[in-house]
Amino acid sequence: MQIDEIAELILTLEGTPIHSYTDNVKNSLIAEKTNITDGNTALEYILDGYKTIISLQRVILELAGEINDESTVSQMSDYITL
Repeated sequence: MQIDEIAELILTLEGTPIHSYTDNVKNSLIAEKTNITDGNTALEYILDGYKTIISLQRVILELAGEINDESTVSQMSDYITL
């Protein structure tokens, strides 16, 4: 699962990954949607969420490349191409 791999990478880089649901929701750029009953609307929200994730992965990939962080470059490249 990508979130576990990212947490491991953060630990490897001597950081502290966010690990609680509350912190993840608070720090997320993807807003929680509730009471969605229309399938097309749900699909739009899911696709918007994926667009946000891919955009962030591209930013991380670029920044990691600038500092020669090959582990992060490799990981983000793999995620973007999945």
